[in-house]
Amino acid sequence: IAFDSNASATNEYFWVDDLKVVWIFDTRAPVATDDFESGGWAGGSGWLTDWAPAGEASVVTTGTPYEGSYHLQLLSSTGYVKRSVDLSAENNPRLQFWAKAFGWDKDEGAQCLVSENGTDWTVVYTWVNGDDDSTYHFYDIDLSPYTLSSEFWIAFDSNASATNEYFWVDDLLIKRAPRY
Repeated sequence: IAFDSNASATNEYFWVDDLKVVWIFDTRAPVATDDFESGGWAGGSGWLTDWAPAGEASVVTTGTPYEGSYHLQLLSSTGYVKRSVDLSAENNPRLQFWAKAFGWDKDEGAQCLVSENGTDWTVVYTWVNGDDDSTYHFYDIDLSPYTLSSEFWIAFDSNASATNEYFWVDDLLIKRAPRY
């Protein structure tokens, strides 16, 4: 917030009084959520489809979930999941989730990707060796720079070399932009 006056004489004034910046609490529901507590691929709400897993992808209780009893787990270079949601009516949505990894070697990691059509993918976040401290960290990704389609896809992909190298995701949501 800035104020500027271009008064040229000493008897010209500009006053500001009782300025308030107001943030109205946003009570709108998220666009989509999944805390993986269903124990399978169809949990959560707001999605167009179930998660579509490939390779070494599963919803598990092992590896200490962030909250609850279950979380998404990807192993080796084949662990991959994707899911679609309608974002065509959204402005400035944010993808938020908790993720952790363990056991990666040099040049291994994972990626979060998005696609407006399920075919052409853009990497929005990359985890690398060194990010695998086996501790959950919070991630908040702005989706507004991408074409927000009626079938927008979110994906997670692992590129580790062995099945004892893990990547987990928990408490995922796509949040609507707050109202002011």
